[in-house]
Amino acid sequence: MSILMHLSAAAADAAPLATGTGPDIPWGRVLLAFLFCVALAIAAIGFLRVRNGMPLLPEGLMRGGGSTSDGFPGKASERMQIVQRLSITPTSQIIMLKRGKQNYILHVGNQGATEIDRFSEGQEPVSFDAAIGEAQK
Repeated sequence: MSILMHLSAAAADAAPLATGTGPDIPWGRVLLAFLFCVALAIAAIGFLRVRNGMPLLPEGLMRGGGSTSDGFPGKASERMQIVQRLSITPTSQIIMLKRGKQNYILHVGNQGATEIDRFSEGQEPVSFDAAIGEAQK
């Protein structure tokens, strides 16, 4: 067989591809596959939230609202507030934070933040003098 016969046979085999009506796409299967992928993603997000100790649904969805008048999510009493701040050096400070009924004393500097003490509303905190001594170590 000559090369010309091989080329003409290949062209004859490819002719139906150029004159066809196009591939028949099963749109139902495509839609079902897309919905399955979305459901799988939602399930994975829910699993990761529960595994990390978070509620399955964000709190705003469960309450039916979600933001206070100032635009931040959650109740105003549960948000974090800076109660007191004391500068030790120009780049280092002691901060007392309050979130709900939990209070924190942190040392914040160039290297990051370090928790010095954590206490509830009824408990006595470490004195600021002790916190300064801890921060200067």
